[in-house]
Amino acid sequence: MGMNIFSELDKYSSKLVAITENSEEISYKDLLTEADLLTKKIKKRCLIFILCKNSFESLLGYIGFMRAGATVFLINNSVHKDNLKYLLDRY
Repeated sequence: MGMNIFSELDKYSSKLVAITENSEEISYKDLLTEADLLTKKIKKRCLIFILCKNSFESLLGYIGFMRAGATVFLINNSVHKDNLKYLLDRY
């Protein structure tokens, strides 16, 4: 099994990773600090559904959960509620 590329992001800590809608510049260091705090209590290889949109919060969750070793399922936040219920019931 190869190394998780998400665990190697620390080497970019001083680089810019995102600019928010409010023009706030986010470095990899800031993103990774918050992402790692978010995912402290999850178990490796658990399944995480992320209802996402083009936002810093979606990026934060995705990076954090991938770094934590979770299996991530990205779902557009405009998914029909019946489809979401089906996925939740199924998995």
